[in-house]
Amino acid sequence: MTMLGLTREANLGNSAVAETQATARLRHALAADLGPRYQVHEFLGRGAYATVWKVYDRITEELVAVKRFAGTIARADGFYRELHALFRLRHERIVKVINLSESAAGARHLILEYCAGGNLRSALQRALDDGISCPPWRARVLALQLAEGLAAAHRLGLVHRDLKPENILLDRPDAGCLGGQAGLKLVDFGLARALRRVNLRRDEAAPLSPLSGSPTYMAPEQFDDRFSPASDLYALGVVLYELLHGQPPFVGLPEALAYQHLRAAPAIDASLPAPWPALLSRLLDKSPATRCTLPELIEALGQRDTDRRTHPARASAAPFARLREPAFDLLPARGDAEGWDFLAVGANGLLRFAPATGAARGGLALPGLHHACRAADGSLWLTQADQVLRVRPGGVETVRQVPRGVEALACRVLADGSTRCAVVVESEVREFGAPERREPLWTRPIRSLGLRPRLLGLSTGQVVYTEGPLQPGLVILDLDGTELASVPLPGPCWQLGLWPHSDRLYALLLVGTALRPCRIDLDRCELVLFEPVDDLILLTAGAAGPHTLYGLRANGKVVGWLDSDELRELFHLDLRDTTFQALATDGHAFGVLCRSQGASWVHFHTLTTQAGGASRP
Repeated sequence: MTMLGLTREANLGNSAVAETQATARLRHALAADLGPRYQVHEFLGRGAYATVWKVYDRITEELVAVKRFAGTIARADGFYRELHALFRLRHERIVKVINLSESAAGARHLILEYCAGGNLRSALQRALDDGISCPPWRARVLALQLAEGLAAAHRLGLVHRDLKPENILLDRPDAGCLGGQAGLKLVDFGLARALRRVNLRRDEAAPLSPLSGSPTYMAPEQFDDRFSPASDLYALGVVLYELLHGQPPFVGLPEALAYQHLRAAPAIDASLPAPWPALLSRLLDKSPATRCTLPELIEALGQRDTDRRTHPARASAAPFARLREPAFDLLPARGDAEGWDFLAVGANGLLRFAPATGAARGGLALPGLHHACRAADGSLWLTQADQVLRVRPGGVETVRQVPRGVEALACRVLADGSTRCAVVVESEVREFGAPERREPLWTRPIRSLGLRPRLLGLSTGQVVYTEGPLQPGLVILDLDGTELASVPLPGPCWQLGLWPHSDRLYALLLVGTALRPCRIDLDRCELVLFEPVDDLILLTAGAAGPHTLYGLRANGKVVGWLDSDELRELFHLDLRDTTFQALATDGHAFGVLCRSQGASWVHFHTLTTQAGGASRP
């Protein structure tokens, strides 16, 4: 290596060290500003006017994102007044503003909802690096999500003014987001306007206004310091163009970009399926008055699918069952002379379906359901408002009353035939016995509740619950609530389940930014972490054997660990524009709870036995 090369490498190394030291100083400053309530986890990114950090709130026990603004912004008057309207924005497609804070030293912060999947810019770069393009059906889903968020803001009179991939976040980790399950959320509404109002050093004579947006995504009128809701539609058109073409319609320096946005026509791929060519042309119209509107965009993308002729379930030859109302869980029902069925559990009751045909075989109206679980005897337990119900072949009975606000439920039938139910409520595990006893048998505080409490009852009567996210783990409690053992976990628990006829658990853990499956042997307090699987979102156990485990990936592929820890791909649902909510199997058929285009259904897939005895689709 030449001396020049050595010098260059040394300089790069020194720059990396300086950056690390600078980040460490910022971390310490932020921790001092926020005080003991918050624990700073990691640096997420840096913009022109702020740094963004992942932070843990010890009081709410949630992860949040904190945007710490530069000193020039912190000293500017009127900044918070400009952002006050953000508190009125409450929509599932908009990142929630939790608080605005100012430290004793004058540093200013926005505390925001944390989105674990990063931003769309990073996802686009990953797709570009992997040679993956966004399919038109996926662009349609993302466009509708962004349109929903913009519509909510525009109804309040708020215009984003700086819509771009960096300001579009993914709500969950999803390495293959362009074809996966991650949803989008808009962030930094009104921030460009607030920064412009407080930036007193702006050169009034400059032909371009650097704070009115990002030149690559700015509408033509924004270069003349004018904006309206139509400006956000133009920026959305640029984002969608980039999704479908792999790059924005115009590139270059700010002056060249200004000219192209004002004068040049974008080169739209005419081979894109309808309505994309015409829709992109309308969104990128130079005139705000003739530009595509949000209602026209939503109508063109077909959100109102009344006859369902283009519904994703229709594209598959496999049986499927329509649900009149959304469901939140799917469970295999008991077998009878006609075979096994599946139960869809929704807020208003239970619906039973035959997997061979998808035909309905009855139901049970129970409004106000929140949780469902199975006991070792096969009975189904539910929470309805402040009651725990048990469903058996003879009917439905109320087992006992519990506090409102139950976050997790576990029920057991003990060896003497008595029943017990445990719930997570108000950061405690509480166990209840006989109905005539009003007070719980015992309560136990959860040291760190985490974002998704998990609770299981074992056949021995013991209870298992999860803790996290600072020190993730499983805690095993005896019949009297005393702690028997604990199992450390390498990450927060996303999903926890129990193999039938066994006290061996399976779990889906958030390790880094990926969901990884594992097997947990409670007898030896041993955890076996499986190899990571791209975009794994759901797990379920097979009906036979403690080694049978199945998983569903975000692209609709069902995989299995059948007789060992070796992964095998079983079949592909091949359903586009679909969100998968639950996976269940009775050992003979699979049921997948799906949602798309405002409708819910259960998709069924039956296994057959091939030569050699292996179960294959």
